[in-house]
Amino acid sequence: MLNKRNPFEKIGKVIKYELKHSYRILLPMYGVLLFVGFLIGIFSVPADIQDMIRHSDSGFSMHYSYESSNAIIGNIALLSFLFTVLSVAIIIVTIVILNRRFKKSMLEDEAYLNLALPVTIGEHLWGRFIADVLWMFCSGAVIVGSFLLCFIRFVPYINYENLPFLREINESGLTIGWMVFDSISMYLIDIMMFITFCFLLHSFGTLFKKNSRLAKFITAIVMIFVYTRFSALFPHMDVNLDNLRSMTAAIQMGVFKMMILNIFFIVFNFAATHVIFSKKLDLE
Repeated sequence: MLNKRNPFEKIGKVIKYELKHSYRILLPMYGVLLFVGFLIGIFSVPADIQDMIRHSDSGFSMHYSYESSNAIIGNIALLSFLFTVLSVAIIIVTIVILNRRFKKSMLEDEAYLNLALPVTIGEHLWGRFIADVLWMFCSGAVIVGSFLLCFIRFVPYINYENLPFLREINESGLTIGWMVFDSISMYLIDIMMFITFCFLLHSFGTLFKKNSRLAKFITAIVMIFVYTRFSALFPHMDVNLDNLRSMTAAIQMGVFKMMILNIFFIVFNFAATHVIFSKKLDLE
């Protein structure tokens, strides 16, 4: 009997290799951001709850007070600015590192060694795709987690009485758990869409080596146009703004349709990349 080849072993090695190349930069940034969020959460204290959350004609407005020292207020402002800068930096650095890693390992010097290994193009692409999804997801999770740490001392005040909008969410037919699941699912699909889109741009760039950047630009414009045209095919739903449950159901249906559309383009982008790399790969 012939031994069947196990592709998961090769994919796992590619994932491990890619993760090792990025963690030295990203993990320290994650640690610093979490620490800054924790510091903001420790220094900040809620004002009197009735003053912190006021109901007005324009809705709810949140107010925070800090320890009375002006020095602490200044530190909070500095930490908040640092938190914002670090959050943006993590997003940008993650995208740049992953994009650079793909280009270097699949199209430049490393590609000659990588593609000579007993690993198929599909296994290379799957390994890098999964590694990129993991890093992008971790970056988003760390930013959200750090933001929540900023409000760690507000946790005792989180209830229906102090935050009436929680009651409204519950009355709309949603639950906090479902909203979290929905948000995570959307985020995962969005980052998979973005990653495969970048893969596709790089693959088309290899077809026009002397005009790689122009080819990528034209491909991006065409794909965005096609995506918007497909999005327009979905009929608009009539929404009853006076009925909270009806409005929630319409929003959920719209989100579900967009997720299905994105999954279709994820499959297309990945398949097209695989075909081009398998048949037309021209190393730089």
